[in-house]
Amino acid sequence: MVKALVVLVVVAGVLPQAHADGIVLESWVKQRSNDADRLLSPVLDELAKRRFVAGPEAVGRQFETKVSRPTASLTMPPDFVERVERGHSAWISGKFDDAIQILTPLVDAAHANPALLIQNQQLRERLQRALIAIALAEHRRGDPATMRTMFAEIVRSYPQAELPRSIYGPEASQQFEAVRKQVAAQPKGRLTIDGDPTMAVFINERFERVGGIKNLELPPGEYRIVGQVGDRTSRIYRVEVEAEHDATVAIDVAFDAAVHSSPQWSGLVFDSVPAKKQFESKYAVRFARATGGNAVVVLTMEIIDSKRTLVGALLNMETGRDIRRASITLDPDPPESRLRQLGRFLAGESDVKGLEAVVMDRPLAAVATPDARDDGAPSRGIGPWPLVTGGVALAAFAVGGALHYYNGKCTTAERPGIPCEEEYKFAGPGWAAIGAGAALTGVTVYLVVRSREPASKMAVIPSRDGVMAVLSGAF
Repeated sequence: MVKALVVLVVVAGVLPQAHADGIVLESWVKQRSNDADRLLSPVLDELAKRRFVAGPEAVGRQFETKVSRPTASLTMPPDFVERVERGHSAWISGKFDDAIQILTPLVDAAHANPALLIQNQQLRERLQRALIAIALAEHRRGDPATMRTMFAEIVRSYPQAELPRSIYGPEASQQFEAVRKQVAAQPKGRLTIDGDPTMAVFINERFERVGGIKNLELPPGEYRIVGQVGDRTSRIYRVEVEAEHDATVAIDVAFDAAVHSSPQWSGLVFDSVPAKKQFESKYAVRFARATGGNAVVVLTMEIIDSKRTLVGALLNMETGRDIRRASITLDPDPPESRLRQLGRFLAGESDVKGLEAVVMDRPLAAVATPDARDDGAPSRGIGPWPLVTGGVALAAFAVGGALHYYNGKCTTAERPGIPCEEEYKFAGPGWAAIGAGAALTGVTVYLVVRSREPASKMAVIPSRDGVMAVLSGAF
């Protein structure tokens, strides 16, 4: 008696067609094209319909909130020192409202331009003078809480700061020392900064050390962190240090130099074409991950065959490789319909008529699934599995045929005139083997078709009464 048991489970799922968390970045060399808004707008419209987000508010603001801000988000007045002195004089004269009105924008501008204060410590000293005048003016206006908040900022940024009685009076000096003692008595938090070993680290525009920082104890509060390597300065990292908690920030000055976020556009800007080619995909994926995006489209303009060309690419979030890429020649100006077609293609549609398009990796649906995996290959390779399943299917058919051949025959040698005492009963196992062969044939077809990125999926499964075919796909 021959017994065969084949168990086969086929699971067919439907993947989403649109991505809920995709972002769109622009990428340029040195400066953005003057006609970028006009040419990119139709592409962005189509991507937005398919739940990709773009622009300074949706993308740039997220990056600034979650990661870092540009080092010059506000214009630094060229007469900064003179204006600080004017505001300080207003406080001395008892014009407290005027002092606050003059000095507050100057403090905001200084905090938004740390590189200037790092290079010019005179500006940093004037910033301290502005903070003191604001704090005391707020106190005179009947707001001691704001005064204490400003004093705490001064203590964290200028550990050696003092308010001499001869200049600010005994009351202001005593209140400042009281805040200093209060800050010193608070449980400390710990700050770790990872970065290039040659990077100079500045905390609240004050030089801390060269190289990384491990578990630096600081009073609780918000700190502005900046790194500098050579003549390059990082973006501003605002880190909230909490009492008895750890805070960590990783700074890559080269990456920060490429990131651009402004009220006009968001994306990447490179010093040269070679740098763009080398780092564009890597930095775009990193940008998307930092903002919580699970897909990223990069739009740029390049010179291809001596022609100005608009290029769009959907990137694999795991490998940085192109999933699909398409380009449109901009000479002559393309019709708006063609630009919209580019947006639809990058979002996952298959219409490539009129586009120089290539699908190089897995489709958007596969990348849009959080659990999707990538083997790093340029196609959805399936290796030797079709050969294995196909070979086993043929063997199963052969076994089924043999079992049916022997079904009903005597178990012993047949002799004339002597009835058969016992017959082979192989009908059930024979059909089971044939059903398994059919199922494995279906699996083989599925694997071959899947390697060509099908729009639908097929499986053949043996059932109680025969064979069941299952077709699934996205509709």
